[in-house]
Amino acid sequence: MQEASFINSCFNQVASENNTKTISKWRGAIAACCLSAALVACGGGGSGGGTEVQPTGGRVDYPAMSVYGLDNQNAIDITGPWLASVRVFRSASNTPGSGYAKVATLRYNANTSLQDIIDFYNDAWDNDNCTIEGVSTSPNTGSGGNNGSSGSPPYVSGGQSVVINTQSGPWATIDQGSDLQYVVRNNQTGPLPADATLSIPGSAFPTVAAYPLYEPAAPVRTSPQSGVAVDADSIYSWVPDSDPRTSMTIKFLEYDASGNFVDFSDMECQVADDGQFELPPIARQFVAQSENALQVRYDREMRRMDYIDGVALYQRSWIAE
Repeated sequence: MQEASFINSCFNQVASENNTKTISKWRGAIAACCLSAALVACGGGGSGGGTEVQPTGGRVDYPAMSVYGLDNQNAIDITGPWLASVRVFRSASNTPGSGYAKVATLRYNANTSLQDIIDFYNDAWDNDNCTIEGVSTSPNTGSGGNNGSSGSPPYVSGGQSVVINTQSGPWATIDQGSDLQYVVRNNQTGPLPADATLSIPGSAFPTVAAYPLYEPAAPVRTSPQSGVAVDADSIYSWVPDSDPRTSMTIKFLEYDASGNFVDFSDMECQVADDGQFELPPIARQFVAQSENALQVRYDREMRRMDYIDGVALYQRSWIAE
């Protein structure tokens, strides 16, 4: 199930979702769009009229996300689901020119339940905790895991392209790559429109006509001051979001003695979006012992999953300062 992280090579394009030194994190951010007549004409196969998504019923809240559309169904009884994993990222201070969008369409075998998939994403989330090269600073270890799912399910084609649409027309088209995934980087022209939806024309994967996308509000920091190096006693605070579905990631960036950006450090912290966070002792020690000066970047993200007509649609959308 794991999908690769990507890295930007310079600070002016800090649109990467992780770096090679940091432990792999599950990222997710879902794009969605309307299925226009033009897309039907050029998008390939798929049967029926597609899934007109109305993700309103049966909300179940997990620590990492909310799941919609189960109604009276039990997720453990839903087996062999289709999954569209959609991830969208941009840096608010580097738009246009930054950004990352990825759509993966997959099919699970009959031994995998929807609950397995929910648990996998949920177990990957460790709130109010920092990670240093894969070593948790939390006093709670936990077992994690994917609850019986083994290996990566195959990517299947959802058509030649997927499209992010608005009521006024297509906003972005993402072509299918040789690995059957849909990826675009550093090409976001502006904020995700409020009425954005994702359309998957369908091929081996079912047609999805219009799945709503959501972009959280850009973070606004109150401390530490932007562009100033942190120390072991620094205070971390920001303007919290009123949306209960959002969370924050505090990323630590390395700068050399001349003030040049070096890389993302080996530490980041996943925290509740409540406006403040205090580093645990091991994280403060990491900051104090860093060879390079460290500055921070705040990222806000939102996760959700919708189950519609046999298709699970997982979106993870996040935005950096």
